[in-house]
Amino acid sequence: METIESIANELMKNIEIVSEAKVVTTDGIESLIVSTVAQNGVYIDEDGNAFYTCNGVIHKESGPAIMWADGTMSWRRNGRPFRSDGGPTTDGPSVRKWCGTNGVLSRVGGPALETITGYCEYWLNGELFETKDDYDNTCEKLGLKIVSQDEVTASYKEWKSSK
Repeated sequence: METIESIANELMKNIEIVSEAKVVTTDGIESLIVSTVAQNGVYIDEDGNAFYTCNGVIHKESGPAIMWADGTMSWRRNGRPFRSDGGPTTDGPSVRKWCGTNGVLSRVGGPALETITGYCEYWLNGELFETKDDYDNTCEKLGLKIVSQDEVTASYKEWKSSK
């Protein structure tokens, strides 16, 4: 499973101008910080992956901040996973994540983390639920819409077939 740490490692391996890439956790929110010779711009590595940075941080106001050579896109604002339209931020071709505006995992009505292998995690506002039933019960208590497992499975199959 690709994580923010694996993205940092890929940056270190593939982008010659990156002098340092590290993960910084503030109040439980992970941010990817990149130190480069030039702090702003678009950097394309030898594999054709494009990274948008602003002040040394992976960042793009509109659209994906990382465009992987395989066509997968990852959204970041100020180094944190972010997507204003409610879609998944993605971490490479095999992981989809849904995050709140504060960059923490959160999704109403389905898993906030899905991998191409079918593994799912249910999160609300940065809180991981041990089981889907715990998640569903909390959503129900809060009056939030719950999506059926069939809808989640259909969404997952559609996504997997597009890879």
